[in-house]
Amino acid sequence: MSGRHLTGHLAAAATNLAFKDDLTGLFNRRLLSHLFEHWWEELASEHQQMALLILDLDRFKAVNDTYGHLAGDVVLRRVAEILRHTFRGDDILVRFGGDEFVVLLPGAGREEAGVLAERARHALVTSSFTAPSAGMVIEVPVSFSLGVASYPDDGELGEAILGRADERLY
Repeated sequence: MSGRHLTGHLAAAATNLAFKDDLTGLFNRRLLSHLFEHWWEELASEHQQMALLILDLDRFKAVNDTYGHLAGDVVLRRVAEILRHTFRGDDILVRFGGDEFVVLLPGAGREEAGVLAERARHALVTSSFTAPSAGMVIEVPVSFSLGVASYPDDGELGEAILGRADERLY
């Protein structure tokens, strides 16, 4: 699969509401499953390595409990925006569920993935978040825990890489 071919698949997926998270505008878990099932083999043959990150927001429950779920939604949308700006243009950003995100980094090894993740973490901790109801600044610090795995070091299949990253998250 050429980079152009994958870009075409993703561009088509981006217009398909079934593959979009309606809160953040990122891809959703369904897109990740589709990628693993239909595009993984070609993507893996094009790139000699790929890293996959799982990012789990820290203290997100405290945001919802203290400021309400609308504030939690604001945080999730802002996190998605920050991830879009801190990762590379060809990286695949997925809201995996709740307060978890997956980032697939074609062509990146574990070391580069760590550098990119730390750049995103720094962007998050230096950002401010405002609760929608009273315009109050959300005082709960927003950061994330991280799990990293890579192809081919941690497996040949996308699901295996995802599973390994999930293990490393905890």
